[in-house]
Amino acid sequence: MPDQLIVFAKYPTPGRCKTRLIPELGAEAAALLQQEMTARTLAWARQLNKVHGVEVSVFYDGGSRQQMQLLFGQEFAYEIQTGKDLGERLTNAVRQRLPQVQPNEANAKDKILIVGTDCPELDVSDCLAALKRLDTHDIAISPATDGGYVMLGLTARAACGPEVLETLFNEIAWGTENVLTQTMVRLSALPIHLTLMPAKNDVDRPEDLSVWHAAIQSIDCPAPEVSVVIPTLNDERGLERSIESAAPNGLTEIILAAAGDTHQTALVAARTGAQFISCKASRAHQMNAGAAIARGKTLLFLHADTVLPTHAYDSIADCLSRPNVVGGAFKLRLDSKRLRHRVIEAGVAMRSQILRMPYGDQGLFMRVSAFRQLQGFADLPIMEDYDLVRRLKKIGRIGLCNKSVLTSARRWERLGAFRVTAINQLMVLGYHLGIPPNRLAKFYRGK
Repeated sequence: MPDQLIVFAKYPTPGRCKTRLIPELGAEAAALLQQEMTARTLAWARQLNKVHGVEVSVFYDGGSRQQMQLLFGQEFAYEIQTGKDLGERLTNAVRQRLPQVQPNEANAKDKILIVGTDCPELDVSDCLAALKRLDTHDIAISPATDGGYVMLGLTARAACGPEVLETLFNEIAWGTENVLTQTMVRLSALPIHLTLMPAKNDVDRPEDLSVWHAAIQSIDCPAPEVSVVIPTLNDERGLERSIESAAPNGLTEIILAAAGDTHQTALVAARTGAQFISCKASRAHQMNAGAAIARGKTLLFLHADTVLPTHAYDSIADCLSRPNVVGGAFKLRLDSKRLRHRVIEAGVAMRSQILRMPYGDQGLFMRVSAFRQLQGFADLPIMEDYDLVRRLKKIGRIGLCNKSVLTSARRWERLGAFRVTAINQLMVLGYHLGIPPNRLAKFYRGK
C-alpha cells in the first residue's frame, strides 16, 4: 500500500469556516481565505502524489463531494468527515485509510500523514521529511507555534497498536493552546517512539494573517503588482466603468468589498471577474477586509464612482519609485463642465501638492508593507482616509501622480459646490478639534 496523506478541509461556506477571523474580515472574506488556503494545500498535495506517489485523500466538512470537486479538482478521493468531534473524526479517517494490520506484517511500516489547511508554511519537503522520520519512529508531529500541531504522521504499526488512536485523539481540548501538551502527555504512557518536527505557524486568529501574507509571496504564479479594493454600499452606478478602468488588461486583482444589499454588486463581480466579499457597512472595515485578502505588492483604494486614467499603474510605479515615497494619490477631475468645479479641482491640487494630504476620491495607494505597518484604516465611521494619510506621512513621503482620476460630481451638484467644500473643511477642523467621529459622520450626512 502506498504512503497516505489525509487532508482535513472545510468547504468555504461563509459564516461556517474561519470563524475567529470573521470579526476582522467578515464572513465572505474569511470564507474566501479558507478557499485559498485549501487550494494552496492541495496544490502541494497534488505534487506529492504525482512526483512521490503518495496517495491523497481529502476528508471534508460542509458542502458536497461535487462542490469540493468543482472548487479543488477531481483527482482526489473526497470523503465526508464522520464523528461527533474532531478527535472522533480523525480516528475514523485513519481507520478508513489504513488496513487493520498486525504489527509483524510487511505493511506494518506503511505511513500516513494528516494535515489541515491552516498552515501555509507546510509543503512537500516537510511531508517527505516526516515520512523519512517515520522510518525510525512510530509517530512524527510538527507542532504549531500556538500550542497545537499542523501535521501528524504515524506508521500503520502504531495506528493499529492497542489504544494508540484513542490516546492520540480522545480527551483532547481541541482548538486550545494545550493540544500538543495534552497529546504528548498522553503518548508518554505508551511504548512508542515519538519525534517532533520543526514548529510551524498556522492561521487561525487575526494576528496570524501576517503568516498568510508572507506565504502567498512565494506562490508559483506571480502575484499582481497592484490589488485594487473598491468599497461599495447599495450603489452600483458607474461601478462597472470603475472596474474596467482598474483592469484594462484583465490581469489586475480587483476586490469588491460590499455592504448593505450586496446582491447587485455580486452580479457585477460575476460579470467583470472581480472578487467579491460581503462586509458590515463601514468603509474602513470594508477596505481593511479587502486588503486582508489582497495579493498585490501595492494597494489601491478606489471609490465605486471613480475612474482611473489610462496607464494608471505606470503612474503609480513611477510615483513609488521616488526616494522615500511610501504612498500617494492621483489628481482629481470631476465629471462636470462647470467652471466652479474647475476651481474645486485646483484647490484639491494645491492641498495635495503643498500639504501632501490627498484623500477622498483621489485613488489613494500605498505599499502593502506601509499599510500593514500602520495596521490599516482606523475603525472610524468617517475621516478614515484622512486619518490614514496623516499616519502615512509619519513613515515616509506622500507622492502625487501627474494624471487625474475622474470622479462623479453628483454630491457637488446636489448640495452645491461651495457648500460641499465648506462641509469638507469643517470636517477636517472637527477632526483636529477632537469632535467624536460619530458626530462628524452625522453632520457630514446631514442627520
